[in-house]
Amino acid sequence: MKNNLDMKTVLIGGAVIGVLFFGNKLLKAIGIFKSEESKAIDEYAASSGNFWSPSWYKTNSNNIMTRASADVLARTIWDSIGMFNDNEEKVKGVFKSLKSQGQVSYLAEVFFLIYNEDLLTFIRGGYWPYDALSDADVFEITRYLQTLPK
Repeated sequence: MKNNLDMKTVLIGGAVIGVLFFGNKLLKAIGIFKSEESKAIDEYAASSGNFWSPSWYKTNSNNIMTRASADVLARTIWDSIGMFNDNEEKVKGVFKSLKSQGQVSYLAEVFFLIYNEDLLTFIRGGYWPYDALSDADVFEITRYLQTLPK
């Protein structure tokens, strides 16, 4: 019991020191504090039936791409994000090359089929040891994709 109390005290003290000396940037980096962009993406991703869903295109769009094109785009995203030296502009370029929300959904499905990982979670850095696009970058991508036709 005493060890648990001591550990909690250390953790709370560390969080307080982190806020005092490093501010919200440190808390965002370790996932304790979420930016407004991150909250907006969470809400959008959690909403049912949107283009980030791998199966959304099946009932909402007939404007998809070929499997070969989706494979190339999925590989580009996968190769652009790693532990170091991410190419955020290349990832954003992939999404900006898409012409419809149906293509986004189909790409998400192909990405899952190839890598067994959720596309949105992957670009947000949800799988160790991968780095992530910033919340601002993912929010920029999502805002752009929301303007595309179904």
